[in-house]
Amino acid sequence: TLDGYVRDAGTRALIAAPTLKELVGSADALKPDAYTPLAVLFRRDSNSGAVTPLAVDLAAVFNGSFNINLQNQDTLVVLGKKEVRYLESADVRAIVLDQTPSVLSVARLKRPQPPNAN
Repeated sequence: TLDGYVRDAGTRALIAAPTLKELVGSADALKPDAYTPLAVLFRRDSNSGAVTPLAVDLAAVFNGSFNINLQNQDTLVVLGKKEVRYLESADVRAIVLDQTPSVLSVARLKRPQPPNAN
């Protein structure tokens, strides 16, 4: 399956697109705001059923320096520049570093004050 910032998203038969290069085609298959240094190939292990994300440099796929054979149920997600900017945000960095982002911090929430009973 090809998904994300592409012009023609959808599922392809493995026989028609057996490799990453054949699945994506060329840079013309991407939308203008696609982020080519990082796409994510989600691959399901046939034994355990676990899904593993694999980083893919689409520029390397397009120039022929990287290509892999696809497997049944592989999904390539092409990210957009907007998503990558979000992944670089302080909130995401805080989560990765196992810190609660300030916008999610319970301590920042104000508790309502009980009415003053005089």
